[in-house]
Amino acid sequence: MYQEKKSFHSLISAKSILPLDSVAFAAVPEELIEKSKMTKDVFIKEIMHNAPLISVILDTVFGRIGVMLIPIIYEELYHDNNLAGALQNAIVLAKTCGAKCASLTGLIPSATNYGLDIKIDYENSNFLLTTGHGTTVSAIVLNIEYALASTKRNIELEAIACVGLGSIGLTTLYLMLSVLKHPKKLILCDIFSKRKELENIKHKILNDFNYKGEVLIAQSLTGELPELIYSNATLLIGATNIPNIVSTTSLKPGTIIVDDSAPHIFDYSSCLKRFKEQKDILVLQGGKLTLPASINFFYSDIAELASPIKKLEKISRDKSNEIMGCTLGSILPLISDTILPTLGVVHTNTAVSYYNFLKERKIIASSLQCKDYYYKKNDIEKFSTLELPNSNGLCSGASNSS
Repeated sequence: MYQEKKSFHSLISAKSILPLDSVAFAAVPEELIEKSKMTKDVFIKEIMHNAPLISVILDTVFGRIGVMLIPIIYEELYHDNNLAGALQNAIVLAKTCGAKCASLTGLIPSATNYGLDIKIDYENSNFLLTTGHGTTVSAIVLNIEYALASTKRNIELEAIACVGLGSIGLTTLYLMLSVLKHPKKLILCDIFSKRKELENIKHKILNDFNYKGEVLIAQSLTGELPELIYSNATLLIGATNIPNIVSTTSLKPGTIIVDDSAPHIFDYSSCLKRFKEQKDILVLQGGKLTLPASINFFYSDIAELASPIKKLEKISRDKSNEIMGCTLGSILPLISDTILPTLGVVHTNTAVSYYNFLKERKIIASSLQCKDYYYKKNDIEKFSTLELPNSNGLCSGASNSS
């Protein structure tokens, strides 16, 4: 719930809402610039003073997390020469606020070699850094589980396409095969990978995970999804930085997309329009989690910052315990010795430890949602009764989840 109390920044200055336990570093989203009605340069200079800025504090059952914006626009992370310096300044501010750990959100991990390029003297600084990817991939798998259970679907009857097999996509795939029953078919697709790399992934799936189903490779040479995915997949897992590569009209009825990409691999407006009109596809945000207790949100009182952030978050009373996995990931290494901060590519065993930890602490999937749209129960029920076409073009009713 939003705390209508003293000035947010006066509370920080007076240390009334400090110390923080952890912080989540985030780049400035383009949407925030648009809603502030300023140019990028003016926003960074006049509002942020070219320095990191705490935009919201989340008081959770596990501790206090600050979301800290660095003075770089999200879409410009890969090209900004000041990224290293901006993150070093953010670390200094985080430590000043009492934080002992920070997570990297959005594209920051991939822009920093998954955190390995950020220099910290770990032995003397008493400060941890994590990509948060252990929590992120666990969130995606938990949301896949929940989506299938909510729609009365059995994963063993699904044909799952993995769209994007970089750090997040590949670890999500390996975690899913480690902790869930196996789908009947897997389709591997990555815009950037060569055929040999996809063949190596297929070999690992068949041998290391004892996968007995069919594995197809859908290599994209044009930047568009191959027809093989549309004709076979019943569930797509999105984990690529290439936006809007899914053709809304090409999705067959009954398709579910669980996507952690930012921006999404699908066009949100056209997919939501199709759902509202036909109730025959379901597009879901994959990286959010639900905590066992509500979160208190302290928003910045800077007018150009506070109002847009509250609009972007759109947190209602019944959703006040939901949090992005990468943000929650900033605090998990502080509350358990078994949860290690993740830098570089997350190993499958580490991902499994995160997944089990979330289960033990009763941290579950988020409600069925995408961006600012929350699916209604009766809408999901209608989707669940669809006659699903199989790969042979025949129809079969949805099977109960096992």
